[in-house]
Amino acid sequence: MDPVPRPNAAPAEPFTASIARFGLYLVVAVAPLFFGGNRDWIWTPLAVLTALSLAALAVAQLSRAWPARPGPWPVPVALMAVVCLWCLVQTIPWPGGGGLANPLYEAAGRGLGTGVAARVSIDAELTFVALLRLLTYVGVFWLAVWCCRSERDARRLVTVVVAAATIYSLYGLLNHLHNGTLYVLWERFRDPRDYLRLSATFPNANHFATYGGLALVAALALFAEPLRRAVASREGGLEKIRAAIPAAMEARQLVLATAIVVLGTAVALTNSRAGLAAVLAGLFCVFAGYVFAGARPLVRGFFALAGLAAAVWLVATVSQTTFLQDRVADVANNPDLLRHQLDARTRLYQAALEALATRPLAGWGLGTFVWVFPLVQPEGYGLMQDHAHNTPLEAAIDLGLPAAAALLLAILATLVVVVQAAGTTPDRRKFRWLALAASVLVGLHSLFDFSLQIPGIAITWAALLGACASGWHRIDRDAHERESAVGRRRLRRPTSGEPA
Repeated sequence: MDPVPRPNAAPAEPFTASIARFGLYLVVAVAPLFFGGNRDWIWTPLAVLTALSLAALAVAQLSRAWPARPGPWPVPVALMAVVCLWCLVQTIPWPGGGGLANPLYEAAGRGLGTGVAARVSIDAELTFVALLRLLTYVGVFWLAVWCCRSERDARRLVTVVVAAATIYSLYGLLNHLHNGTLYVLWERFRDPRDYLRLSATFPNANHFATYGGLALVAALALFAEPLRRAVASREGGLEKIRAAIPAAMEARQLVLATAIVVLGTAVALTNSRAGLAAVLAGLFCVFAGYVFAGARPLVRGFFALAGLAAAVWLVATVSQTTFLQDRVADVANNPDLLRHQLDARTRLYQAALEALATRPLAGWGLGTFVWVFPLVQPEGYGLMQDHAHNTPLEAAIDLGLPAAAALLLAILATLVVVVQAAGTTPDRRKFRWLALAASVLVGLHSLFDFSLQIPGIAITWAALLGACASGWHRIDRDAHERESAVGRRRLRRPTSGEPA
């Protein structure tokens, strides 16, 4: 006999939705594996896999279970569409070389004695490649938004991030103990002294500090929420302590605690000054969120002490590293060393600002700073720079100020929606602090480095933001219910001449 369907049962999830979710997990887990994803032969397959997962998601949205609707996303989508459209315009030839086209094409044509198709971008191929990377990050975020509509699915994706980063950190720690002589499928060509800095699967220790920091704040957010519920549900200090101990000793909590120790140790051993400062800022956001959200003084004190202990442990681990001690000794023996480093970074920023002032509106083309810098390189500056070591500044140079402002507004609008969605239910509030902490971490470090331009880091951040937006459909539903209620009140409003 066929079972009788329940009248209010939710429709089953389409099979293609499961395919899209699996593709998302695979992209997030594999992206940092080889050189942080910063090689064409690794990020290109990831881009293809993201596109295939988006196609599976589009098929799933044709079903009744996953109907496509705009929700609260029109503003971020419109702003990002403007940015992507402008990137395409930068690659289009301009007839006659007029308008916003780069005047370097005209000079090249005179030198070659022939006509050269003028464009806004000085390297259309690099701009197109950079646009594909940007679309990959947006695609990962969109997959996470739709594949994490429940708190359970969001937790699973965050767990994938934490698990992958923990495995890479264990490899990094093992390689660090072997003085950088352990290789798995790749080899790093670096100065021998750099092996004193842990970089795991990334070629740069500063970048791994950002990636490991993202996973660390994610693990802390998952670990702290059960403790908050256990402590907040009891009256009296002794009862709260009794409730917190079993909550911390659960198997899942012990695994998370182990991951936190591994991730924190690996991040500390990177010896990245800006990276560690950014990670500390992210940790502060997580613990400050729980401190200020605590309804009782004891709950606030508990998380305040936990945050202080985490910061002390991280700083103490860093202070014991040989690399940091060597740095302090170098500065003590050569006081001009620090001044020389600051001067080099200052001259780099001055050159970048000169490039921005030359073409403030149209930009030089997304992803073309590697060709822009030689045009403004200061005299006597012997280093070749592929990036400006300041992601917002480099975005303004590449895109121009209007498009860069649109990109920044798109990110801020997305973060606003994510924070609103993460506060729709008490179980999702941990995602609010995670979204803020992750964004503060990558945003702060991007002011001094280019870690956000590494695919493995950008994909991880996009996935975490998408997971933290797991309650967005509730915002859409609540807005629809409010509009329906207003419509019903208007229909019930008596007309003139009728009794009220």
